[in-house]
Amino acid sequence: MRNQAFSMVAAGVIGLFAFGTGASAFDMEQTVEATVPPAYPFRILDAYPGMTFAEMQAAMAMKELELAETSGTLTLRSTSGAAISVEMPVSYATVGFETPMHHQGSTDAHYVLGDLTTPASGSVVVTITRTMHFPPAEATPYGALLAQLTELYDAPSYADGSTAIWRLDPEGNRLGDVSCSAQVNHAFQYLQPDNRDMDSACGAEFIMTHWTSQTGNGAVTKITFTLIDHALLRQDAIAASEQLDAGTTATHEASDMDL
Repeated sequence: MRNQAFSMVAAGVIGLFAFGTGASAFDMEQTVEATVPPAYPFRILDAYPGMTFAEMQAAMAMKELELAETSGTLTLRSTSGAAISVEMPVSYATVGFETPMHHQGSTDAHYVLGDLTTPASGSVVVTITRTMHFPPAEATPYGALLAQLTELYDAPSYADGSTAIWRLDPEGNRLGDVSCSAQVNHAFQYLQPDNRDMDSACGAEFIMTHWTSQTGNGAVTKITFTLIDHALLRQDAIAASEQLDAGTTATHEASDMDL
């Protein structure tokens, strides 16, 4: 398990997620139950959002892909001076994976990575990305992959010759060419109270990309499948943000500092 500190800015009421010191440890409780298995049909190597990390590890081990988890320490400091610190799993990746740029020249890379929810949703899988690199002559053509996926999931919401996207609303109805990915960051992001009752058009999204690029080692074809549970991301962000609000409402006695 890798560890990291991480920070985010949440303007206004809450203030700053930072690498602060002197913060009180805060235990986040699970208040959201992910639907397992999810109602939508999308899968990547038989894996899906809602799985625990251990279940995800077992699923990928069947494909000889070993996963490691990354944890993080989140420190939240409110404008009132209260500070709390939460330790939580954050993401996972194939052992040995560095960054996509690190593997860009490889013609045989194969890795899986993704994000986990906060403890408010049980620290379960919420996004999955699988990437494979091939010599161009050995890669399955885009058209053949599109035909295979269309048999599984019907026609895509969008396709342009290198990318195909399937989008469903929270009730499982097919969406057209609307924007989903920008609505919620994959990693946890604090939501201001005014943003917690906004309706989200997207429930789940499956993306296939297929492109060939020139690298220092020659041409490489890269095929990527990504599965994002937008509904679970948003439910988790709301539940975690509400708990963080409660954790920073502690009252303080006035100090006696010489001012």
